[in-house]
Amino acid sequence: MKSSTRRLVIFAMLFVVCWLGRADDVLCQEFRVYTRIYDLSKSEKEPVARTMSLFHHGMVYGYIDGVGEVTVFDPVKRRFVVMNGKLLISTIVEFDELTQWIKLAKQRTKEEAETLRLLKDEESVEAMKFLEFLMNPEFDIKQEEDELWMNSDVIKYQVKTISPKSSEAAETYLRYADWIKRMNSMMNPAGLLPGARLALNDELRKLKSIPSEVRLTVKSKETLKLKAVHQVYWSFGGRDRQDIERWKKRIKHPDMQQMSMKEYLTAIR
Repeated sequence: MKSSTRRLVIFAMLFVVCWLGRADDVLCQEFRVYTRIYDLSKSEKEPVARTMSLFHHGMVYGYIDGVGEVTVFDPVKRRFVVMNGKLLISTIVEFDELTQWIKLAKQRTKEEAETLRLLKDEESVEAMKFLEFLMNPEFDIKQEEDELWMNSDVIKYQVKTISPKSSEAAETYLRYADWIKRMNSMMNPAGLLPGARLALNDELRKLKSIPSEVRLTVKSKETLKLKAVHQVYWSFGGRDRQDIERWKKRIKHPDMQQMSMKEYLTAIR
């Protein structure tokens, strides 16, 4: 089947499903998640970042407050579109490109771990163990009521969970959480490989839950402690649809410059 025909068929299926009134179907849902991120390693009480994620008809529009950056998750076209409205620049990342980047990042991490293994001093051995965990994360898992703990010597998660309005909503959220973690790894190469967070998402799938709070502890040279607080609203606010339409128009603005991910990352730094 040609790609253009395939897209037409998918669009027709989406229209029919929503027309039949299956409001809980993954492609017909609308909800939003407001997230505040705190750095618990510091004494500051104010969040270091605020984001809004709008789930709209199978797509997700993520906005970083104060940065002017919008990330559009499009699972039908299998891609992300990232736009900086202030700089009028954008980039497109296909899922296949992202998957390949993760594969290469794992290979580079493996080679770095092998190099550290040869050095044999204590610091190098600890760094090697850290990298090996990132490639193949394993956790001791404990769950009680609405709390989930995932412990290891390298990374720890403590998660408060809530039940979504439907199993479809949970999968919609977690599918996005999987892909946005991969995307963030690509956009921040100095960050962590996505495996540990993907393992957490898999546990949430088993529980048919989504997180309302995630505490992350990473033990490296310097211990990192972060907390993400998610407020989930099962309907849109007054401006949400207007924001989506505004972002769509902005992406198509005649002055919007599309560039590669490498060029985009250079431009915003």
